[in-house]
Amino acid sequence: MRRFITIILLIHCMDIELLKKIISEQEDMFQERLRTGKIIPREHPGFTPKEDLAMLITGPRRAGKSTFALLSAKGKPSAHINFDDERLGIPSAELNDVLEAFHSLKGNPEILIFDEIQNVPGWEKFITRVIPTKKVVITGSNSNLLGSELATHMTGRHIDMVLLPFSFREFLLYAGFTPDIYLTHSISKIKASMEKYLSLGGFPLAGSEPDFLQRLFSDIVQKDVILRYKPHRAATVRDLARLLASNSGNEITYSKLAHVLNVKSPNTIQKYLSYLESAYLVFRLERFSYKLKERVMAPKKIYAIDTGFIGLFSAAPSFGQVMETAAAVEILRRTTFEKKTEAFYWRDHVGHEIDFVIVRDGKVAEILQCCFDSSNPLTLERELRAFPGAARALRTKNAILLTRDDEKEIFRDGLKIRLVPLWKWLLSYSPPSGGGKGRNLTASAKPI
Repeated sequence: MRRFITIILLIHCMDIELLKKIISEQEDMFQERLRTGKIIPREHPGFTPKEDLAMLITGPRRAGKSTFALLSAKGKPSAHINFDDERLGIPSAELNDVLEAFHSLKGNPEILIFDEIQNVPGWEKFITRVIPTKKVVITGSNSNLLGSELATHMTGRHIDMVLLPFSFREFLLYAGFTPDIYLTHSISKIKASMEKYLSLGGFPLAGSEPDFLQRLFSDIVQKDVILRYKPHRAATVRDLARLLASNSGNEITYSKLAHVLNVKSPNTIQKYLSYLESAYLVFRLERFSYKLKERVMAPKKIYAIDTGFIGLFSAAPSFGQVMETAAAVEILRRTTFEKKTEAFYWRDHVGHEIDFVIVRDGKVAEILQCCFDSSNPLTLERELRAFPGAARALRTKNAILLTRDDEKEIFRDGLKIRLVPLWKWLLSYSPPSGGGKGRNLTASAKPI
């Protein structure tokens, strides 16, 4: 019996040693990235980890969540572990061993950072027990699993933030260029970089690793959807993901998608789409209506989370499609900063459409439309046509037409419509400071 107990203790000791090895190797890899890689400050309100309050960072894979979390603890006693490591197949009952390894390596760390902790079933009870005495930061690539589990077990004891791929300003800073929208030589470089940003998207490694976007797309579908939710028709989920990415910016209905994918029930498509959304691969916009029932019943517009994904499954995506997706992702980013702000699209009974309706504090604040070729009079007129009716129906006078390069004002039926280049619109916004009141989505602010 004594020999049996000794063997159990030795096995436990070996597990702790393995955890310490993994933790040390992960930290060494991060420090190497800090020494040799490009690390830029993210354009996001910062936060300070606090006791009795878990900080939750969600967003797509490879968008920089881990780096953001680690930099938030820079200069403070901290410990970090990434559960996306294939060597870490541990149950929640053994999460105490992680704490033991932390204390063995770090003494008494003030901040604990747990990456992709949703990979450990039952993790939420462990976190609930730890946060009264430690400052805890959690990252994850699945909004539903993390958010719903925390809401169940930690009501009022967590703060959420979403970290998306690089904004255009972050993309430029990562390339070593600090933009200024008022200097001629800077503007020329900004415009050249805009084309590259629309093509590559905002994932940090998209331009430096061959086939990065293809591998990332597959990883999100496989690891964050199929392995997580175990759908009965995994092949259909993959087909749906590719179909949605290639049709970014289009209206969808569950019944039409079910028909295209040969699925009997539209409810199945709706469920699979919710999986893809929770993994931050795509997102939906509802059609705006003052009546909630009409919002729910109307077709949705679907967008890829990054413009780089569109070209994976579309040989020659149109500039208009990519431009609209870039604007949609930027609006999504801004609505994560401004908690009382929502985005919709609008269409009237004769088919006139507005790409984006921004609602703040329950009122329509502005309407935005994308025009990829405003130099063509026919194209310009088509895009302007919807503005006057939309402005009257939505009770707003703030109308913006995002263009490739034109900047001027046009009047239609007494409505002033501002034409703003997409690059300038992307760069003319600064996030509110941490916890501050949100700013107008098109506020003019000189770049940092």
